[in-house]
Amino acid sequence: MQTQRVSISTLLKMLTASLFILCAAHSQAEDAGSVQKACRADFSKFCPSIKPGGGRLAGCLKEHQSELSAGCQEKMKVLSSCGEQIKELCGKESDPKKIKQCAKEHRSEFNEECKFSITDK
Repeated sequence: MQTQRVSISTLLKMLTASLFILCAAHSQAEDAGSVQKACRADFSKFCPSIKPGGGRLAGCLKEHQSELSAGCQEKMKVLSSCGEQIKELCGKESDPKKIKQCAKEHRSEFNEECKFSITDK
């Protein structure tokens, strides 16, 4: 397996896509747990002036990772794990729509937490 270098910008796009994929499981949010729900208070506390998009919220939460609530930290670990899997399986993609499509195509190759969060919507 070759090691790929990925820019911070591309990594943030992948993390944003991961967050999007996890949050897209709206109908499954109670079972899978939603990063957005788990981190709502943390967003308000640490990132109140950050506008969503471009990985800015994920970046802000990452900067405050050690200060986050236990629930948010757990969801961020899942997000990070899914991001690593997306990078491995879809690293050549940089467009969030293509990353989402790639993730759907490789759904069976993800671990159970990530697989459960990838929807066909």
